[in-house]
Amino acid sequence: MAEITQCLKTLYLQQDSLTKLHQVALESGLNKSLRPLAWRIFLGVLPSEFGEGWEKIIQKQREKYISLRAKHWDNKEMLDPKPKFIDPLAPPTENPVVKENKDILRRVEGDVQRLFSDQEYFTNTELRNKITRMCYVFAKDNPLKNYQQGFHELMAILYHTFDTDNTTTVFIKSCEELDLTDDEKRILRCVLDKEHLEEDIYTIFEFLMKDLGDFYQSKDAKIDDKRSRIQEKCDEIFGYLNTYDGQYHSLLVKHEVINIFAIKWIKMMFAREFLLNDVVIIWDSLFAFGKKLKLLDGFFLAMLHFVRNDIIENNDQVYTMKRVNKFPPVENLHNLITLAINISEGKPPVIVKKVEPQHEKITSKLTGFFIGKKTKEENKGHEKQFVDKTSTPSTMEAIESNETPSWMSESPWGETVTGKKIRAVNENAEKAKAAENHKILKQSIDQLEAENKKEPLDIEAIKRIVEDLKLSLN
Repeated sequence: MAEITQCLKTLYLQQDSLTKLHQVALESGLNKSLRPLAWRIFLGVLPSEFGEGWEKIIQKQREKYISLRAKHWDNKEMLDPKPKFIDPLAPPTENPVVKENKDILRRVEGDVQRLFSDQEYFTNTELRNKITRMCYVFAKDNPLKNYQQGFHELMAILYHTFDTDNTTTVFIKSCEELDLTDDEKRILRCVLDKEHLEEDIYTIFEFLMKDLGDFYQSKDAKIDDKRSRIQEKCDEIFGYLNTYDGQYHSLLVKHEVINIFAIKWIKMMFAREFLLNDVVIIWDSLFAFGKKLKLLDGFFLAMLHFVRNDIIENNDQVYTMKRVNKFPPVENLHNLITLAINISEGKPPVIVKKVEPQHEKITSKLTGFFIGKKTKEENKGHEKQFVDKTSTPSTMEAIESNETPSWMSESPWGETVTGKKIRAVNENAEKAKAAENHKILKQSIDQLEAENKKEPLDIEAIKRIVEDLKLSLN
């Protein structure tokens, strides 16, 4: 009980509650924070300041939907008065209004029948009837948007979220025991009453469409520009991607997959790419960030960044198509949300150039320092220079078998005079070689550091190689 009371007072009933509510929604999600109440505030259904006005607003909204339902749903099959004279020879005709109503209903029912059919909750007949009614009433009351595929899924997710919210259930069951005033209890009971879910979800959807509805172009809408609003949004997002990751942008354009997945991501607010439990957390952040769902852009780009390396490394159109149409599981969703917020605030990720090509380039330069640039044939000859042409058959046999020639083996009776001379010569040669290598390594480091200042090479790769070379000198 104390936890619910603390949640209400901290996030909803105090004067500075809104700031804290936004913070919780963006940083950790609203699983334990009365999500249905927060979404109403974020979407503008309720004012942010708690008071008597909440109860009046909610009641008025419910009455509005009941009136719309009576007007559109209850009369959807009514015909206009029959004409006084009917020509028996004329072909049968159907009232155009009734025909339109039937067409809307047919499309809605077809979509609702397929609604999340793999999840038992959504197969409930009563729930599907409610979703059908809400979609139909919205289409009739908003002819410019009409009904479009996807509306039923958005409504269903909203309904499921409000119906299954645990903190709401706990509040309803234990309201009388909470440390709240009688007025606070009365108002909150009214707002969170699950008996009016259909009316409330319709209202929430209506407010959501004020921001998201621009991306649902009606078939009857007259648009001067050949591009729809959703296409303009895609252009904006990918244009921004091009400002900080041109390589990735070019690859996606080359593979011609942008419109295939982008429209679905935006219109459905990523609902088809994640599990339902994750979808509501994503929506927490989208609604809390506000600014007409501006975080949609940032989250879109954060998702693209998440699969960036896979797509670039494979560089295959079919693979890219599969990757963006079946998004991989995200282990830490809040990291993705944080990245989305940073992008939306003008702080995109820093793209580090791929390291491997730089390694190859630098390795090639270092090889040039050590042995100079040689052809393959010269290198083959170089390998044979270490074997004296006058070597005896026994020496050649020992070299090929990786054994030490008998004349170079240590004598069991101590080092011979010849052995001492050979050892001294070898030691001097090794010292000279070490000094030369030290000099070459030093030159390599100096040149790499100089090139790093002149060329836009991968800084991290340069640093790692330079550090390795410096360790070699010690």
